[in-house]
Amino acid sequence: MKHTFTLLLSFLFVALSAQCESLEIDRSGWSVHSFDSEESNGEGPNNGRAVHAIDNNNNTFWHTRWQNYTAEFPHFISIDMGAVYPINGLSIRSRHDNPYNKAKGYELYLSLDSENWEPLQAAGDLIYPNPNDAD
Repeated sequence: MKHTFTLLLSFLFVALSAQCESLEIDRSGWSVHSFDSEESNGEGPNNGRAVHAIDNNNNTFWHTRWQNYTAEFPHFISIDMGAVYPINGLSIRSRHDNPYNKAKGYELYLSLDSENWEPLQAAGDLIYPNPNDAD
């Protein structure tokens, strides 16, 4: 079953607490299970790789391969959270130093074993404010 995220995305998963407040889940046990593409050379030594999608560093990012090859859409990344968590939200942080090449949309699938995927949990288009608009 496909599990798709599109282009350069950074993820912040939040858990549901007893009071229904959103809390950031500790990422120290997270790992990238699989991905379709990453740029391992063209973005410098500390950028482009899929692991940067979950490193909690605003100055790093995951980018699909573009050097000497253009990876075709859709793109995906599968993240092993290391434990089971109740999820009530997902925050996607785009690359802050580039107003172009932002993710267009997303599809969210969940799995307890990285092999059997639940039906589509959420999907949508991402809308970004126009940086040229006056506040």
